[in-house]
Amino acid sequence: MNSTHDEHTEHAADDRQEDKLPLLPRRKRFLIPIIILLSVTLVGAVAGALIGFGSIKRSGAFKATAAELEQHDAVRRFVGDSFGSGWLVLGKHDKHNGTYDLTFTIEGPLGEAAVRSRCERDSEDDPWQVTYLDIGVGGREGEVYTLVGDPDDKPGSN
Repeated sequence: MNSTHDEHTEHAADDRQEDKLPLLPRRKRFLIPIIILLSVTLVGAVAGALIGFGSIKRSGAFKATAAELEQHDAVRRFVGDSFGSGWLVLGKHDKHNGTYDLTFTIEGPLGEAAVRSRCERDSEDDPWQVTYLDIGVGGREGEVYTLVGDPDDKPGSN
């Protein structure tokens, strides 16, 4: 009786092993290429965004804006003597009109500020000139300080 009971128990265990589903059933194996494709697309999009933001930071317009920021007392008062830009730098370059609008944040030991600037040049060989520059401090409820240009002629208002 003991041997038949053991055989019956062993047979039931084999049945349970066969009842288990594979890790990924055959009908769902088509998901593997889709998951790989989506992963590669996501990595490519992130890499493209980082390269794009980096190219804006290497532009002459961004360098001219950073140099202009270093010259103003308001920046030192609200952000500090040493500051760096955040990783997200947005820019709109209009080659036809010779303008470059930039929006980014700067962070320093005293706080952070949102920066908005417009740079212009007459030709490709000319250096960028900052024609409008303001900083916003204190978040949405804070103050905006115009450092260069006319406050009524903000970038994007044309």
